[in-house]
Amino acid sequence: MYIAYLWVDSWLKLMSACVEQMQPTVVRLGSNGSAAGDAECAKAQHEGVLEALLAAHADELGEFERRMTTHREDLVQLRAAHADELRQLRGKLADAEAAAAGGERRSAELQAKIQRQAEAEDQERVRRRAGEAAAATARRDEESAALAALEATIAGLQSELSAARADLTAVQQEAVAAGAALADARAQTETLRGAGAAAAAASAEAERLRAADAELRTQLHAALSRAEAEHRENQRLADELVSRTEVSARLAAELATARERLEAVPAASVAPAPEKAPKPSKRAPRPAAPAAAVGTAALAATEASGDVLFAERPTTARAAELAETAAAAPALSVGFRKPDGWAEPLFVHYWASAPGVAEPGWPGVAMSSAGNGWWTYRIGGTKAADLLFHDNRGNQTGDLHRERSGRLDRDGRWTDDDVSH
Repeated sequence: MYIAYLWVDSWLKLMSACVEQMQPTVVRLGSNGSAAGDAECAKAQHEGVLEALLAAHADELGEFERRMTTHREDLVQLRAAHADELRQLRGKLADAEAAAAGGERRSAELQAKIQRQAEAEDQERVRRRAGEAAAATARRDEESAALAALEATIAGLQSELSAARADLTAVQQEAVAAGAALADARAQTETLRGAGAAAAAASAEAERLRAADAELRTQLHAALSRAEAEHRENQRLADELVSRTEVSARLAAELATARERLEAVPAASVAPAPEKAPKPSKRAPRPAAPAAAVGTAALAATEASGDVLFAERPTTARAAELAETAAAAPALSVGFRKPDGWAEPLFVHYWASAPGVAEPGWPGVAMSSAGNGWWTYRIGGTKAADLLFHDNRGNQTGDLHRERSGRLDRDGRWTDDDVSH
């Protein structure tokens, strides 16, 4: 392109020089001759000028043609050289495109590898979560088994408590039967004394009553032996229950109540012996009442002035011994005076007991009314505990701590005493 530019530039310069040389001649022709003559003259002059110019510039035109030829050859060489470079560049471009295709393949392989790693990690995460779920299920099964075992233990303790209550009921029934037998015996003695039975009949009756008394004593001793054995067994059960569950506390409270009821029974007075022999009576003597197996008192028969004297002799009753044993066990008795506006019944919720006993969940256990606004509860088997009182309707005290039995008044003052008595 540069060579062609030089050639055109030289040609233009040459034409400009020709035009500059022809302008004076044209001016002279235009001022002196006619149009036709002027034209012929101008043409001749112009041709002469052109020939002069060509002669003057023949060397330059030859040199110019030689240069053009050289430039054409250079242009052909340049085109050949650039063709090689173009082929090299096209080869490099093809190599670059191949490298780009390889890069895309490597990128696709890398993405596939990353995808496989992500899927493997997801599978491992799923397996790990499945293992954790299986472990959690196993733990729940173990907890369910432990809960079932605990419930079975509680059921066994409740059965033992029911048996102990049945024994206590039997003792009470036996005590009632013994009291009835004693009343019948006293009524029979009054009848014999009032009727004035004959001395012989009285002596025979006395002998019969002695025999009955001996038999009663024998039965009583056997019953006492059985009662002692049962007492030892029940004592063992009571100690075990007191040390293991809350049921022992309730049993101790019931035994304490039984003790109070037994102490409240009035003692029988000794019947006075008659000073004189009774008069004979036509009425047949009333048969002696059957003897009870176990009771709170035993009948003792003695002979005084030909009559039979009935007296009541206190014995070691099994229920009383159980009550004393339960009372000797460690226990924490608490009382609380219900504030105005609280609902009934009141509840006590306790925890952190020492020695540790079975502790109830919320709302705790219901308390017993002691009158005049006081409510009490006895926690068996422990000496200290954290506790609070509430009515299960939103009213409650703050957290409290007791290491001895006592009562809490409405004003928040404690009074140390055993509220169970």
